Amino acid sequence: LIKSLHEKIIELESAGKSNSDITKYEIEIKELNEKVFKLEEMVAEKSKLIESLKESGTEIKESRQKLEVLQKEKNDLVNEIETLKVKADRYEQYRIEVEEEKKE
Repeated sequence: LIKSLHEKIIELESAGKSNSDITKYEIEIKELNEKVFKLEEMVAEKSKLIESLKESGTEIKESRQKLEVLQKEKNDLVNEIETLKVKADRYEQYRIEVEEEKKE
């Protein structure tokens, strides 16, 4: 679209016309230049948004990877806690048995 507007401007600039036609074409060229400027601004804004989305996507990917690592660590710790509880229960049972044997 921007390219076609530039082509139209070039076409209008190269056309040999009368003074009234020249004024008309100058106005049209000015309007087209304004449209080109606005479109270029929009392209720049969209490019910034695209770059921002790419960065956000990268951050999300990294966060998911960190979350997976943390979930694995949590599961490992939960398993270790369960193992320690079992050992503590066995130790307590063994202690009770030893105390009962001493009483006998």
